[in-house]
Amino acid sequence: MTPASHARRFDLSRAVNRLSEAILKGDSTPGALQDLVDIVGPAVDADRALIYDVRLSEHVAVGLCEWIQPDVTPTNDTYPLHLFSSAAQAIVESGQPLESSRDSVHPLLIRDGADTLLHGEMAIRRLLWYPFRPRQDGSYVLVLNRVRKDCGWSAVELEFVETAAKLVGLALMKLDLLRAGAETEAELRRSESRFRLFYDHTPSMFFTVDRAGIVQSVNHFALEHLGYAEADLVGHSVLSVVHSQDQEQVREHLEACFEGPGAVRTISFRKVCKEGRMIWVKETTRVAGEAGAEVALIVCEDVTESRAHQEAARRAEINSHDKDEFMAMLGHELRNPLSPIVTALEVLRGKGYDDRELELIDRQVAHLRRLVDDLLDISRITRGKVELNLERTEFAVIAARAAEIARPLFQLKQQILQTDIARRGLSVHADPSRLVQAFANLLTNAAKYSEAGKEVYFGAARIGERIIVQVRDEGEGIEPEMLERVFDLFVQRPQPVDRAQSGLGLGLTIVRNLITLHGGTVRAESAGPGKGTAVITELPAATGRSSGRIRHAIIDPTAHSMDADPTSSILIVDDNDDARKSLCSLLSLLGYQVDGAGDGPSALELAARIDPSIALIDIGLPGMDGYELARRLRRARPDGIRLVAVTGYGQPSDRARSRAAGFDAHLVKPVDLDTLRPYLDP
Repeated sequence: MTPASHARRFDLSRAVNRLSEAILKGDSTPGALQDLVDIVGPAVDADRALIYDVRLSEHVAVGLCEWIQPDVTPTNDTYPLHLFSSAAQAIVESGQPLESSRDSVHPLLIRDGADTLLHGEMAIRRLLWYPFRPRQDGSYVLVLNRVRKDCGWSAVELEFVETAAKLVGLALMKLDLLRAGAETEAELRRSESRFRLFYDHTPSMFFTVDRAGIVQSVNHFALEHLGYAEADLVGHSVLSVVHSQDQEQVREHLEACFEGPGAVRTISFRKVCKEGRMIWVKETTRVAGEAGAEVALIVCEDVTESRAHQEAARRAEINSHDKDEFMAMLGHELRNPLSPIVTALEVLRGKGYDDRELELIDRQVAHLRRLVDDLLDISRITRGKVELNLERTEFAVIAARAAEIARPLFQLKQQILQTDIARRGLSVHADPSRLVQAFANLLTNAAKYSEAGKEVYFGAARIGERIIVQVRDEGEGIEPEMLERVFDLFVQRPQPVDRAQSGLGLGLTIVRNLITLHGGTVRAESAGPGKGTAVITELPAATGRSSGRIRHAIIDPTAHSMDADPTSSILIVDDNDDARKSLCSLLSLLGYQVDGAGDGPSALELAARIDPSIALIDIGLPGMDGYELARRLRRARPDGIRLVAVTGYGQPSDRARSRAAGFDAHLVKPVDLDTLRPYLDP
């Protein structure tokens, strides 16, 4: 069993414990059924969990209770059985579960015509119907839905569902028998026996203890887990297996339970196993029984491994979510003001302006854009959210593209880039775009920290099964104590007050993480301040045959005619007046027919009048957001309009949402004309 499957089985075991505790607290059929869906639904990563009472004689399925994720539509209702009569009849008669997915619809649902309702109108990607507590004319059915993903349930999860359903079924049986009275006493004894047998082999520890703290009974799992024989525990004080420092706390807990019978109380403390090992446990206790013969019913869970990890995991999840939200908002808020500036520059160039001040603004906007991209990139990389598209490629191709990106800075500082890289024989198995990003970062750093007119060496060679790449400059150098730290997040070399070499301290962190993702290493070497720096990267050399992947051609905006298509009518929707008006001015200057709107309703009204062929839409619109606007425009003209998202939101989840809403492309602000142009012409 793998560590992951062991952990998953352990989590589901704890869910069984919670269900057992809930049943112990409850005393009604509706309560037990609700506990079942409340615990099983989230435990197996469902989006919706319900229980239906299938009544064959009445030809209906009656919804009894439901658990749903916060953003999932409730479906708890009464349905006529003819909608899925064959499937319902089959699971009731066979007692076997039914599983169906959008890609693999169960034949009985197709026969009934229920696939259109379930997998179509109700948008259920995968469903599981599990019958339990059968009777002559029907059965209860536990229904699990996944509406946001289409993966199936694992064998461990199905085993858990079966266990949970049986446990609740037995509990319901016990409740029914208790209500039935004396005439069912024999059946009640058999039910108690089955219940005891089930509890004995459930992976939870159960004890019964009298008022004096003497153990009356203990289940088989507890004996195995603690390592004791039954004779070691039964008839002895429950405190005999409690850590000495916790005994007073446990004694007070038991006294409180017996003083308030019926109440459910929990406590965490340390137990001592037979071999002397200590474990942390969480005990749930309820006192029941007639006056003078009360007994404490105790459910005990080993929380040694998870006690600290649960809180850490919860905080990490909250922090990760908050960080995702913050980074998305930060990217949006930083990119939005850049968009009208970039567009205004394009307008001025279109009007014939071309002076040094425009070049200065252009360089500073590009610098700010790189800072924003670095900030968002490091967030994705450090959280493991970067996927590599690996292919076999010559390192010379990567080096050429990286040098091209860094060339403007070398030209500005009149520096020489000396390359020594063979065109063939240095193949790597890599994501070219990500390695280009890494080595462009190294070259830019080398130029930034070197004086004007200096030389930067960029070389690569194969040594054994490794490709060794070196970027060496004649610049400021690095202090010995900083050599290891320069790759850490937000770490920078000491800066003067003017921060002439400004930045966020992210570039080398991005480099290290990208190189590590490719199975490589990176290190810095320097003889000290003023003696230059060499950054040495080692990458695995590609072995074997090529993966056979086809590299798609990149759109070359310069290949498109600069003459606008007079038949292209463009609708621009953005609540930022500067961004909308500047983009309208630019495209009008180029000869396009352009109209603008500041919100969704206005855009719909305008689109109905002008019938645009292209719509450039900001996502973060007030009221009706860009996703909803795109859906409505797509419904109105399924094939007659090209929808392009032009937004400050650039996370992978944002791109996925735009695709789902019907957008043809997703462009992140600020967008220059070269990037935008391929989407404007037919």
